[in-house]
Amino acid sequence: MVLSCIKGEKYIIESYMYGRCDGSIKINSENGREHWDYLKEQDAVYLKKTGLAEVLQKHDAQYINISEEYWSGRCVETEKIKALVEKKFSPLYHQEFYGFIPQRLFEKRHLPMISLAKIKYNVPRVSNFSTLSMKNMFGLIPLPNREKYHGADFEKGLSRSIVNILTVYAAIFKIIGINEGLFQMSVTREPGKNTRKMIWTEYDVIENQGMILGAEDLVTLDGVTNHMIGLDPESRSILKIGEEVFGRWERKEKERIPEAFKQVFAQFL
Repeated sequence: MVLSCIKGEKYIIESYMYGRCDGSIKINSENGREHWDYLKEQDAVYLKKTGLAEVLQKHDAQYINISEEYWSGRCVETEKIKALVEKKFSPLYHQEFYGFIPQRLFEKRHLPMISLAKIKYNVPRVSNFSTLSMKNMFGLIPLPNREKYHGADFEKGLSRSIVNILTVYAAIFKIIGINEGLFQMSVTREPGKNTRKMIWTEYDVIENQGMILGAEDLVTLDGVTNHMIGLDPESRSILKIGEEVFGRWERKEKERIPEAFKQVFAQFL
């Protein structure tokens, strides 16, 4: 749907991800490159199985895989990206992130980048966690298994890594965030109440609610969305760390959320 609204050049940007593989080879934070061929094969299977390969062809969109570009040595010189980022923001905690920008992508920096995130979250009785437009950028770290960037303190460590990779891209591109729940949203409920499974989690599905939220300020967008789905945005580390980099998010925007939207999620609280 988004691709059909865009005129001109279109690019889909992803990295390899162990969670999309068949599990026949265990991928950890260190051995991804050793299993490059396997990951490439599994990615092709995923694109075909999900219909994304057909979507790319239908809309004449090009596919840029960050892992593929990084392992092939086709990224922009680290010092060049470092200078661009630190001209606008404070230095990164994860300095290696400066070296993760493919040259091919850098050459398209005149185009806006859309972080298109499907709304995924845990109910408060499970944890205060959601995957939205900011977390979506975590997938642009080229390692197929990114657990090393979760940190010893998962909430804070993961949040710092997400904000770091977002900071790199925000220094180069105009980023637009979209949190989407048009046809399906994923919600992890208490054990025994979920209907589907992935390698690392189980979840239930909220269907056909027709919701979509968007903004150029991803911190405000995710703050408002957390409020809508029933999570406390003031306790989310990702928003606190995001504010340190991008400025205070607009709390008054929460008032724009229709009561009907909130009621969709109230049944799971």
